[in-house]
Amino acid sequence: MQYMVSGVEISLISIITVFLTLYLLAVITNLVKLVVGKKPKEQIKPKVVTTDDLSNGQDSQEELVAIVTAAIKTFNNSK
Repeated sequence: MQYMVSGVEISLISIITVFLTLYLLAVITNLVKLVVGKKPKEQIKPKVVTTDDLSNGQDSQEELVAIVTAAIKTFNNSK
């Protein structure tokens, strides 16, 4: 019986220690967020492409690939 009580005491102390540690980690991460803050992202202005740009003598399929590639690159840089 004495071993069982001792085991329960150790279990409770361990559980309390784990939750206190998790709480302290949450407090520390929130403090770091406040100190460091968020860095402002660069605002990228999208380039407007009209149909006149597509008909200037270049192959329309190559131009379409270039437009899609630029759009994907802009999308990936905005994350």
